[in-house]
Amino acid sequence: MIGTDYHIHTHHCHCANASMTIPAIISRCRELERTSIAITGHRDNEEAARNNQLVRLELEQADTQGLEVFFGCEVSIKNHKGELPITEAQAKSEGFEVIIAGAHGSMYYEHEATLEKVINLHMKISTIVAANPIVDVVVHPWCFGEFNSWPWFKEQFKTLEIVPDELTCRFAKTCVENDTAVELNVLSSILWDALTDEFKESYKRFIVRLLELGCSISLGTDAHHIPDLESIYEGEKVMEELKIPESRIWRPRVVPKVAGSRFTGKSTNGGVHCASDQINRDEG
Repeated sequence: MIGTDYHIHTHHCHCANASMTIPAIISRCRELERTSIAITGHRDNEEAARNNQLVRLELEQADTQGLEVFFGCEVSIKNHKGELPITEAQAKSEGFEVIIAGAHGSMYYEHEATLEKVINLHMKISTIVAANPIVDVVVHPWCFGEFNSWPWFKEQFKTLEIVPDELTCRFAKTCVENDTAVELNVLSSILWDALTDEFKESYKRFIVRLLELGCSISLGTDAHHIPDLESIYEGEKVMEELKIPESRIWRPRVVPKVAGSRFTGKSTNGGVHCASDQINRDEG
């Protein structure tokens, strides 16, 4: 069991439902034997920035009951240059410990775009994102939902085998050089019903190719509802099927400092959490 889930949304994010409260997420993840998770609300505009600070405030008061919880966000590109709507200074001031980022198709291409153009642009953007110093994980590459409104695209793009290996190599090289992981997304890639078995198998081979090229893989459900969290088991099965070594399973490079930092209740081991504990950890 890998025990991680680094892509979870909350009710503060408009795409998730009311069931996704911080206490409910922590409770369910503990039931699912998670050891380390990240809360990753969208952070693409000022409203989302404010919503994420509500998440942060809740996490500060949360009793994580021994679960490692990182305060993170999911960021989408804002243009074809791969620029992000958050700067390094903002990321630091807003307290994010994990940032996952990538392309979301609503702003992507002209509808007359060719398949070749879409493939080239997607890989170009993913490579630029991987090189951004604030990005920890490139989120859901080749999430087919990003192109869901284009029937012609889905009819032509039946397998990732048509993605030129040269583009994959360039992307992987950038990830390795910048210590950026690539996400294996459960709900948008492994379990999404709109994907054919042929495409899902090619997605697995794409992940294997990234491993061959030195990439690390981050596991995330992309959960928007409490029942979604259980899908992490399917992600773990795929990770085990692909024989991803422990050394290539991505985990944050930092110690979580936000979650539980102001909690004053009893911990699960009989100790007491308090703000001074967090200060001591910071100073250490």
